[in-house]
Amino acid sequence: MPARLSGAALKGNALLIFIKLLSVLPIAWCSAIGFWLGTIVGPRNRIRDGRVRHNLRLLRPDLAAPEVVDATVRRFWGDMGRVMTEFAVLDRIYRSDRIAIVGAEHLEAVRLTGRPRIGLFVHLGNWEVIAQALDTLGENWRQVAQPLVNPYRYRIAVEGRKRHAARYIVPGVKAGGQILNHLRDNGLLSLAGDEYLKGELLAPSFGRPVRLDGNLGRIANLAKMADALVCPYFCVRTGGAHFQLTILPAIQFEWGGEDELRRAVERLDAAVAEIIVAHLDQWLMLDNFELAPG
Repeated sequence: MPARLSGAALKGNALLIFIKLLSVLPIAWCSAIGFWLGTIVGPRNRIRDGRVRHNLRLLRPDLAAPEVVDATVRRFWGDMGRVMTEFAVLDRIYRSDRIAIVGAEHLEAVRLTGRPRIGLFVHLGNWEVIAQALDTLGENWRQVAQPLVNPYRYRIAVEGRKRHAARYIVPGVKAGGQILNHLRDNGLLSLAGDEYLKGELLAPSFGRPVRLDGNLGRIANLAKMADALVCPYFCVRTGGAHFQLTILPAIQFEWGGEDELRRAVERLDAAVAEIIVAHLDQWLMLDNFELAPG
């Protein structure tokens, strides 16, 4: 007699089936269902909903009016729901005209230098569509992608990314060599600048001392090692399942002195924080932590 599935396995398999069923729907319907589910399920977790509201008050005091806070929180939960269900139709989003690009000239200017490029992105909007935007721009890119803790959600992510599967580098014993070889070949290495790990927000610092042992420190070290330029870019949702990738001017560091790494990380941290705060209602990690009042 087969063993019973655990509660986690039942929920995980139900999620896989649900995503499979969504894959036959039009893109707009699939995304809208995600918004509806997000606004229903998200607020039920009082702890996470409380974190969102708390962090909004600290990071965006200009949104203090109760009705504005409520609308912003609803948008946040809805957008998180959209991201999940859009994995079902991600390949069709890639093949659509739903991804606008602003600032392509900044990336082209860096390419013309012939130097390696490190792409600095954050988890805004639907960050998964950045892959297709970089393809559209003819960029030779690879991205470091951390496996998700939940195996069912990770399976969904891997399935959604299969069009660009060869572009992703999974952390492990071979990752270092793959990263350095790609940079030496004057490719673009895409790394996340916001980082939440083992219950702690490593970046951005939001007024705390910066961490030199996280992704921002790795980006700075790689930039020095490979003489690379850092290209910040981010994707925001412009309405429904429509997106805009914005590419900002490249960051070039001035190396020298005992605090060179800290100075570089502080500069990256400030750039990441500015982008996130401007689009806080679309930031994946807003419900993961609770900022201490500054």
